[in-house]
Amino acid sequence: MTILDIKNAVVEYGFSRDLDDNDGLFYTVLNLAVKEANRLRPITECVTIVHEPMNAVVSYATVAANKPDAPLTYAATARTVVFEVTGSGGVEVEGATIEGNVGATWSGVAGWKTLVAKAEAVRNITLLFSGDYPFYVRNVAFYDVEFPSTQAVGDITEYDLSLIVERFAAVALPMMKDGVPCHPEDPRTALIGEKLLRIPNSERGTYGIVCEVYPPRYTSRSSDSEELLLAEDLAELIPLLVASYIWLDDEPEKAARYKNLYDLAAREIRRPTKISHCIDRKGWT
Repeated sequence: MTILDIKNAVVEYGFSRDLDDNDGLFYTVLNLAVKEANRLRPITECVTIVHEPMNAVVSYATVAANKPDAPLTYAATARTVVFEVTGSGGVEVEGATIEGNVGATWSGVAGWKTLVAKAEAVRNITLLFSGDYPFYVRNVAFYDVEFPSTQAVGDITEYDLSLIVERFAAVALPMMKDGVPCHPEDPRTALIGEKLLRIPNSERGTYGIVCEVYPPRYTSRSSDSEELLLAEDLAELIPLLVASYIWLDDEPEKAARYKNLYDLAAREIRRPTKISHCIDRKGWT
């Protein structure tokens, strides 16, 4: 269904004139209607993640405390080093440069902060931590190749789905691995903050992640021939909902009638299957 189809349908529902001079109102209520209808069965996209993390030359996953009288030092022949810090302190990197012009000192970090240092080629890289107060370091990993800063931390790879999928809203189930539904064997697999997917490096494979996405916004610059991204059964309900919004102030009875028609039709829409609880026979959930 196109935007023009919706305009024509709304006019046929009793609007006394065309919508040419009411673009502001029309597109406002069109976006409200599309958003509401999308809740019935959200638009989804499947993103494919080829999870083949690089092996570290050497890594130190455990938490280590840096103290003023006992500073930490890590060194290896590599091109990239990734590490996490928390607290207040600093680091001097020899043989590489911290990525993104991020300062080499930090103060009062709440949670863990990830830093990445890269060199132009494989060479000896040394991390020299220092600080006036104790702070903590973990997941120090050296690699002999260059890779994005979001690629891996220690033995876990983290993917920010909100950066991978345009208009990302949420993750839907099931997750696929190599073409079949899966529950990864490693209990450290997790979805953090509803968008950060963490997969252990040992769980290699091709993952298909189904994501719910928000519908696009339509404006007066949108072409009348543009198709709604909603499925056809949902798109057919949009004129009823738009008409109910348009008539709300002038003729509330007419608006209520169109809204009731929408509600009746919405009950017949096939809803997606939601999984709210899973019992894993291998002992983790």
